[in-house]
Amino acid sequence: MGEHDDRHCGKTIDTLEGASEGADTVAVRSDLDSFIRQAEERRQKLQDQLAMADEFLELLRQQ
Repeated sequence: MGEHDDRHCGKTIDTLEGASEGADTVAVRSDLDSFIRQAEERRQKLQDQLAMADEFLELLRQQ
């Protein structure tokens, strides 16, 4: 997640929080949903990499 992504997400959240009731926020919510999905995918990738690192360390410890 880059600095640009973080700023974009922050602006998206600010827009949603500042929107009046009934305001058309469909596009903004769609952007936020997309950002969340991407973050979840990145999180899963990191979790997988951590598991591989743990497995590698365990192999080294067994030597």
